[in-house]
Amino acid sequence: MTLDSVTGVGTAGARILTSATKLAARATTSGGVFITETDGVTLDTAGAVINGVAGTGTYDVQAGGLITVSAAINNGGGNTGNTVLTTTGANTNDIQFSLPSGAIGNTTGNTTLTSAGAINVTTGNTGSITGSTVTLDSATGVGLSGTRVPTAATTLAARSTASGPVSVSQAGNVTLQGNNSAVGAYDVAANGNITVNGVISSSGTVTLTTGAGKTLTTNAISNIITAAGDITLIADDLQLSTTLGQIVSNGGAGTINVQTVTDGRTIDFTNILDRKSTRLNSSHVSEFR
Repeated sequence: MTLDSVTGVGTAGARILTSATKLAARATTSGGVFITETDGVTLDTAGAVINGVAGTGTYDVQAGGLITVSAAINNGGGNTGNTVLTTTGANTNDIQFSLPSGAIGNTTGNTTLTSAGAINVTTGNTGSITGSTVTLDSATGVGLSGTRVPTAATTLAARSTASGPVSVSQAGNVTLQGNNSAVGAYDVAANGNITVNGVISSSGTVTLTTGAGKTLTTNAISNIITAAGDITLIADDLQLSTTLGQIVSNGGAGTINVQTVTDGRTIDFTNILDRKSTRLNSSHVSEFR
């Protein structure tokens, strides 16, 4: 199904209802795209019609089944608005994507994926989920089977609410803020700096990895990182809050592993291991170089 408009496909208050196997929808001048799909759908380019909205308009597709993204969405040179994908219904109604190029979303707008199931990347993907703020909200996991979900976000919030891990690979610097939690392992790896500006919690382990020569920073928030299992911080420099920002592993009985990205690099533990502020709260803190 192809919906090709100049000034918009539906509105936020009057969505277009579709029943399509494959969908391409765009607004070329103004307006937005607001669609509610009956069941599962593949979002893909159809001829010259690329899913997206010109300017600052919102691209918003909700489906009552699996959403498969096979081409870039709202990612052209003239796309600066928000991108929203949502699945409802059974917890098998995932959002999955494999992009030959481009991204879901753009660097100016916010990108929000809300899945009744999981958010996954499939074989052959070279794209990412891009946005000023990227929100990945799933019931059963973000990234499964050892495959990380690639993002290019300024600010990232990612969670699983019922089961499953959060496993993300971030391009560049990122601030973790908002709801970052997992019913399972929480694992974010960036090739830039990581700033933790909100609570991270996990019923499993927490692993944060920066790029080589980059810094992991935690801001002044109480119990900023908590995990039922071990916590691993991998960075060439650590900047931990000196007022709040306690990092707690297994109620203080677990292990916090601190590792460098670059061989031979040394982390200064003088200010980190300060029991008055108990910024690292565990039975064992270990350093690996």
